[in-house]
Amino acid sequence: MKKLIVVLALLIPLSGFAAPLDLYIYENKNGTVVFTHANHSKAFNCTECHVQKDVKIEMTKDFAHKSCRSCHAVKKVNTACNFCHNR
Repeated sequence: MKKLIVVLALLIPLSGFAAPLDLYIYENKNGTVVFTHANHSKAFNCTECHVQKDVKIEMTKDFAHKSCRSCHAVKKVNTACNFCHNR
């Protein structure tokens, strides 16, 4: 899994996108979480996550479980732990 993440991280700059950082990788004891900004920005308005303009979201366990997981539930997206946490 870690090799796949490294390969993806290396390929994104070569893909021709001139966009903000798209791939965010969070290592933790329950499995690596890989967040792709492009997938989420296609499906949602920026203000659904970025409540304050130009303020970076600090991704913590509490934030992710409160904001991300509850959004998944509302949008009828998988909320199982292993949907985001990959071992």
